Amino acid sequence: MKILVNGLPYFSKKFVDDLNAFDSENHYLYLNTYYSLWARIKFFILLPFYDKVISMNGVSSPSGSMDLVLKHKKPLMMIWQGTDVVNALKRQQKKTIERKYITHAKHFAISWLAEELKSINVEAEEFSFLWLDSIEEDLKIPKTFAVLTYLGKNREYFYGWEYILAAAKEFKDIIFHVVGTEGEGLESEKNIVFHGWVKKSKMHELFAETSVYVRMTEHDGNAHLIAEALSLGLDVVWTYPHPQGFYAKDKESLKNHLQDLKKRFYEHKGTRNKDNIAWVKDNLKKEVVLSEVLMKIKAI
Repeated sequence: MKILVNGLPYFSKKFVDDLNAFDSENHYLYLNTYYSLWARIKFFILLPFYDKVISMNGVSSPSGSMDLVLKHKKPLMMIWQGTDVVNALKRQQKKTIERKYITHAKHFAISWLAEELKSINVEAEEFSFLWLDSIEEDLKIPKTFAVLTYLGKNREYFYGWEYILAAAKEFKDIIFHVVGTEGEGLESEKNIVFHGWVKKSKMHELFAETSVYVRMTEHDGNAHLIAEALSLGLDVVWTYPHPQGFYAKDKESLKNHLQDLKKRFYEHKGTRNKDNIAWVKDNLKKEVVLSEVLMKIKAI
């Protein structure tokens, strides 16, 4: 079986590389049809010779690539990520949503995205296409209680800057490490440290220096940094419910969670959350998730 994959490159390329390494019986090819004219040309040429297509995001607006999929009547899997759901909801409201691709495809999304899609009559099977390459548990215990978060550059408010700032003002003795942005143009506090875009090695250092990963996004999908934080024994506070996380819907609930976690940290002289590490090993092991992914692909 030969499968063409398109979508935004960050996760799509890893998806294809890992599947090709794991599944020797089938062949997967990723084409970045969003940003590459040459990829769109290759998609046009190769599609007739491939068996199935996977779109690594939901498509709800006119798409030349998806028109070709329909023309050739190729089975199509759509894996909804997050922003694509927001766009579909807006298009439904404006009555500009393109439903022919949606009708043709088999859809998959994590639980809350599946619920949002149901509100616009898109039936998505609940499934998380997220796994970790390796699961570590040898991080040292930080000497002081500290928080880590990610804020996308030029999208800081979308990623929850107002919540981080409020928490930093409330807890002057806690260092808040922020990756992804340098904080240019933002009001700040002395206990907020901006690191900008960091390499994986630096990210690991920051995980080792912190006890809690906070993610207060306006909207979200599969969050890889949440999985990484859990795998390393950090506690997680998120604007979405997670079986191993603390749900925070506003500034007050974030404040309460940080207060409780800080108290626990010093009462136990620092700690790593072994339950979080065990949960990741049981639920996000690469071989286990990829086996399930392969079953979904074969079924479309």
